[in-house]
This record gives sequence, structure tokens and C-alpha cells, in this order.
Amino acid sequence: MTKADADQNGWRGTDQGNQLKTTTGWGSGGNGTNAVGFNALPGGYRAHNEVFIHLGSDGYWWSATEENSDMAWCRIMSTAFPTIHRAIMDKQTGFAVRCIKN
Repeated sequence: MTKADADQNGWRGTDQGNQLKTTTGWGSGGNGTNAVGFNALPGGYRAHNEVFIHLGSDGYWWSATEENSDMAWCRIMSTAFPTIHRAIMDKQTGFAVRCIKN
């Protein structure tokens, strides 16, 4: 995926989500290849009312990019799509964080 494509909102790419997903744990038809060693699992997210949503079907990760003091960019992967999603979400939402050494 080009940088321009990676910076777009919504679902995009071809199989970049599958390249990040683990080979098991995503349910029927949703597993990935883990081609890049990211080992993404479908942890869902914690909503404002402390209820976990989409646990076992989707994975949500914060990026390091803020939109403003209340909102930040995130990446989403789903059992339903081999691609990856980019969106702006409220920082109070509980997404996963992945620390990667530069």
C-alpha cells in the first residue's frame, strides 16, 4: 500500500489486514497470514460504559497521531475484510496499543 493510500480514511488496501493478523483466532474465514510478524488478535475495544465490543471479531489499535486533544487516529482490522481501516475516534475509547521499536 502506498503512503497516500495508508493515510486515507475507511477500508482500503488489498490484503494488508491479513498480513498483520495472526494465523488463528479470527474465526471462520477471518484469519490472516501474519506475513510481517505483527500477530494482530481480535481484541475488540472497551466502550465508554466499560463494556467490550467486537471481542473476537475485530481488532482496534491506536496510532501515535492525534487529531486534536480529544480525538486520535486508529487502525481497525476485521474478520469480515482482508484490508485495513483508518478512522478518527474519541480518546476515551479503549483500544489496544502496540509499542514498536524504531
